[in-house]
Amino acid sequence: GKKIRVNTNGLANLIHGKDVTPMFEGIVDVVSISLNTPDPEEYLRLTRSRFGKGSFEAMLAFARDVKKYVSSVVLTTVEITNTI
Repeated sequence: GKKIRVNTNGLANLIHGKDVTPMFEGIVDVVSISLNTPDPEEYLRLTRSRFGKGSFEAMLAFARDVKKYVSSVVLTTVEITNTI
């Protein structure tokens, strides 16, 4: 009766070189993806992904694809506030 949640950066398909989203079906209840920022350029600057500019779009594609197999997919960003 316990729910299984996976927290991810959403780059699993790039890391494994194939679509891994079907593997979530029937096993995972919630997938939570940290966007870090809603902007592709800022995303690359912050994450310095080894996959380059395509990382942001690949992450969004992963979110769309995994939704076919997991009923709850959550995308989050963190607001950064600078104080002096």
